[in-house]
This record gives sequence, C-alpha cells and structure tokens, in this order.
Amino acid sequence: ATLGDAIADGTAVPRPQPPDPAGRRALLRYLRDASTAARPAGLHEALLVLWASQHLEMLRGMEAHLVDEAVRAATELSRPAAALG
Repeated sequence: ATLGDAIADGTAVPRPQPPDPAGRRALLRYLRDASTAARPAGLHEALLVLWASQHLEMLRGMEAHLVDEAVRAATELSRPAAALG
C-alpha cells in the first residue's frame, strides 16, 4: 500500500522491505507441526499459508523493479509538457 500511496500522492517511493527470516522460520515450524498432526485439515490450511507466502515472496522479488518504474514514471510526470515531446 505504501508504494501505491507514493505513486498516487507523488511522494518519495519507499525502499523495498527486507525479507523477514523470523517469519520464514515460523512458517516452516507451522508446516512441520501441521504435517505431523492427526488433523488432515490442519495440513491443508498450512499448505494454503505456504502457497500465499510464496506469492508474497514473488511480489517481494518484483518490488525493486516496481520501485524503479515508479521513480521513472514520477520523473516523467514532473517534466514540463514541452519537454516530453
């Protein structure tokens, strides 16, 4: 949301967020515990959380590219119209 706000408001684009190793360890613990539990639904839920976390990691990988493009777009928008020709 911060990147979107910066683009919409014309403010400085934030730096990409670093990965959270503690969160990754907690996710792996959750998966391990769910896979050894007697409740099959728990494993299904854990796999859904893993799936969602993988999507977030993909977005994190794209974040630097998105920031670069946002800075480029903001620079172009701040130029006078005559300079864009």
